[in-house]
Amino acid sequence: MVAEVIVDIAGSEVDRIFEYTAIEGVHPGCRVRVPFGGRVIDGYVMRLKEESEFDPSRLKPVAAVVDEALTPECLQLLLHGLDLHQVGGGEDGVVDLEHP
Repeated sequence: MVAEVIVDIAGSEVDRIFEYTAIEGVHPGCRVRVPFGGRVIDGYVMRLKEESEFDPSRLKPVAAVVDEALTPECLQLLLHGLDLHQVGGGEDGVVDLEHP
């Protein structure tokens, strides 16, 4: 499975979803730790899918599941915001509005 993750980088120009190989326990709405730019940072799983459009050997695995960060209702609201084309300064801005 592939996890679509929004990384949590305050004030960043990063405004897209990144794909990681899902590990056991990863599911939509959970907060995870993921490798990003030479370090490991928090991110939020938005969706899971069967496969990636990218070469699977290039995907890095999720490092760890942290906690249940987003309620199902909050996740649906975030996904709706993403579908409406990036509310609040990009995808990461949507998460910032919902999960301080």
